[in-house]
Amino acid sequence: MGKGQRRERQCKAIYETAGFAVAHPERAKFGDNDLFNQFDLLAMQPGHRPRFVQVKSNTATGIRTMQHDLPAFFAFGYCTAEYAVAHDNEGWRLIAVLPDTTGVLYDEREQDCNMGEGLTAYLS
Repeated sequence: MGKGQRRERQCKAIYETAGFAVAHPERAKFGDNDLFNQFDLLAMQPGHRPRFVQVKSNTATGIRTMQHDLPAFFAFGYCTAEYAVAHDNEGWRLIAVLPDTTGVLYDEREQDCNMGEGLTAYLS
């Protein structure tokens, strides 16, 4: 199992610990495993918007491409898109992907906590 799959499983566990039901597509032998060819996870919680999550390791590459490729997705307005970036042994960073800009929602590297604990608390 590669680093990317480990990070996806870790991120899924973080969202589940925070009270979300998480859909994570099974690994296909051929083809793309992502939801809508863009997202690794779909996190849902009653009373909150569905959160489509792309999991990355160390860098948040591809955000501009996502903004360009998914204008209809953003037009719905009732779901969110975000990047969960795991920085090796430093912590998680959660970045909102918006139609014209991005914004850091939470950066665990600035907190005094174990990797994943701060993000779990933020999401709860």
